[in-house]
Amino acid sequence: MDAVITLGPRKPPPAAAFIAPEGIPDDSFLGILLSVAGDVVSSFSDLVDRRRDARFLVRRIRLLLSLFEAISDSRRPLSRLAALCLKEFYIVLHRARVLLNYIAQGSRLWLLLREARIAEQFQELDREISTLLDVIPFDEFHLVADVREHVDLLRRQVAASSRRGLFIDSRNRDLKIQILSFFNEFERGETPDADELKHTFVDLMGISGAKGFEWEIESLENEISNREDDEETDWRIISGVSALIRYCRFLLFGLRGNEGKKKTSPATNSVSIPKDFCCPISLELMRDPVVVSTVVQCWQSNLSQLWPVPE
Repeated sequence: MDAVITLGPRKPPPAAAFIAPEGIPDDSFLGILLSVAGDVVSSFSDLVDRRRDARFLVRRIRLLLSLFEAISDSRRPLSRLAALCLKEFYIVLHRARVLLNYIAQGSRLWLLLREARIAEQFQELDREISTLLDVIPFDEFHLVADVREHVDLLRRQVAASSRRGLFIDSRNRDLKIQILSFFNEFERGETPDADELKHTFVDLMGISGAKGFEWEIESLENEISNREDDEETDWRIISGVSALIRYCRFLLFGLRGNEGKKKTSPATNSVSIPKDFCCPISLELMRDPVVVSTVVQCWQSNLSQLWPVPE
C-alpha cells in the first residue's frame, strides 16, 4: 500500500512517520495505534464545519478507534494477517493526519483552487480503509455486538463513498467559479466590484482583517514557490489569484496593518520634492484672500508654461 501523500504538509513529516514500528509486543503496538487514532480525532474535530470530507474522515477514524480499543481489550495474540492489517491501518492514520493537518494550516485559496486533488486524497483513504476492512480477520477478535455494529456502519460508509465517486463540495465549487470570474475581469482590464470582493473573501471564505489577508498572501506564495515543478498546475491562474488577493487586501484595508512593521527615522521618511512641484504660495500669503487670488493666477500661468495643455 502506497504510503506517500502527494499533497504534502507545510513541513514534511519525518521518514519514520509512514513506517509501522517493528519488533515490539502486540499490546505495545496497539497502544501506539490507539494513541495515533485518538490524536487525530481530538486534533481535527474543529475541521468538521469547514469540509464535509474532513468531517466524514474524522468520523471513520472515530469508528476505527472503537475497533482498536476492542482488539486491545480482548488481549488475544494477533495472527500474522491481523498484525499486518493493523500496521497498514497505522500508515493510513498517519496519512489521514498529514492530509487533515494540511487542510487545517494551508492557504484557503490554495485549497480552493486544488479542490479536486484534495478530494482525490480523501477518496483514496476511503478505498484503503475499505480494503483493510475486507481483509482483516474479525472472527479472531470475538467482538461484542456494539463494536460489530460500528464496523458494519464503517463498511457501509466507505462502500457508499466508493460508489458515489469523487465528492466536490458545491459551496467550494461555487466559490472557485466566483474567484476565477474576478480573475477574468482583471484579464479583460475591468475592476471587480468592491462589495462582491468583500462578500466573497470576507463573508464566504472567512478571511478577516488585514493580517488574515497577509497570511493568505504569504501562504499562497509559499505554495507557489514550493511547487513550481508541478506541471499539472496552471500557474498563470494561481499567480493571478495571488495578485487578486493582494488587490483585495489593499482595497479593503489600505495601508493599515503595516504600521509598526518597520520603524524608520524622520530623515529616512523625508522626501525631497522637486521645485516645480512646490507651491510658491507661502503660509502667510494664504491668510490674505486677495493676495491668494492674485498669486494663484500667476502660479497657474507658470504651470501652463511648464506643462502646455494640448488644444
